[in-house]
Amino acid sequence: MHHRYQSTPTRMMILAAFVAALATPKVGFAQAKPLTKVRLATSTAGLDFAPIWIAQRKGFFKEEGLDFEHILTTGGAVTMAALMNGEVQFVSTAASDVLVARARGDRLQAVGIFPASLEWHIATNNKWIESRGLNKAQVAKMTVAQKVQALKGTTIGAATVGGAPAQVARYLLRQNNLKPDADVRFAAVGAGASRVNALKNGQVDMIIGGIPDTEQPELEGWGVTFIRLGHEIEIFKDYPHESVHGIDSYIRANTDTTRALVRAIARGNNLIIDNPAESDELLVKQFPKVSPTVLKTVMARSRPTFRRNLRMTKSGWDNMHKVMAAVGLLKSELNLNEGEIWTNQYLPQ
Repeated sequence: MHHRYQSTPTRMMILAAFVAALATPKVGFAQAKPLTKVRLATSTAGLDFAPIWIAQRKGFFKEEGLDFEHILTTGGAVTMAALMNGEVQFVSTAASDVLVARARGDRLQAVGIFPASLEWHIATNNKWIESRGLNKAQVAKMTVAQKVQALKGTTIGAATVGGAPAQVARYLLRQNNLKPDADVRFAAVGAGASRVNALKNGQVDMIIGGIPDTEQPELEGWGVTFIRLGHEIEIFKDYPHESVHGIDSYIRANTDTTRALVRAIARGNNLIIDNPAESDELLVKQFPKVSPTVLKTVMARSRPTFRRNLRMTKSGWDNMHKVMAAVGLLKSELNLNEGEIWTNQYLPQ
């Protein structure tokens, strides 16, 4: 007589084989693929790089198949050197670095930007305001031209004296008939806490740079955000701020990696737009030394400047070209049509 069921040992062997089969990764599954190593350097660790920090904290890079490593350098020049020397595959610095690099013959290409207007501000402290016989209410009523004229005789602290923020300040001075480095002096004070403390301690009269540094003095009560460049000056309202860029030959040879990188960063960027509460909480964790109230206020002001999916426009690059040419960093016209210096082709639609 035949038994309807197999013996216990046989059934246990079949069950064990079934469980083992389920536990074995299937060929073709995304999680079975080895992660692609990508190193990206940034010139500072400010809030203007929020899409990258959010993508890291949410695990978006790993989800896109990348073993992502962030490298922090000091200033755009050092960051760009790391790229050109092959130490990193991508960098995120001031988008103007791409134009300057192209002008000297380096084949760089931008594959995404954030924010889409210039979120660099000029901030000062209460002591300087009082020294000019002003109060905050009067500063709020001043025109941009009046504010720029008031910069005469000041020392402005920037991350570096030759970096993009200092060059933008020089453009602003020239547009208002002041002589950079004569009427106004620049001092290298670094970024982050060192920049904020340089202003707070009176080492400089002003600071220029990204958020939250240049919003903290006003929100903490000991200073004022004197000029919000991308909010008050027309040419900076449509102006690529930070860009993600790499050497164009690497990008062409590694299209899947490029798409994965910008897709992860775009997801971080889009979370800022779509879910302010969640993105703010992630950034509070990223910046534990910044007051949560200050950080959330800064992001509320800056959120509208983040464009979905990191997409770029020719008009923004045209505006940047005008500024960089005006300060003498570009000696000839560059081809600003899409596909040359910048491209949206790797970005999500």
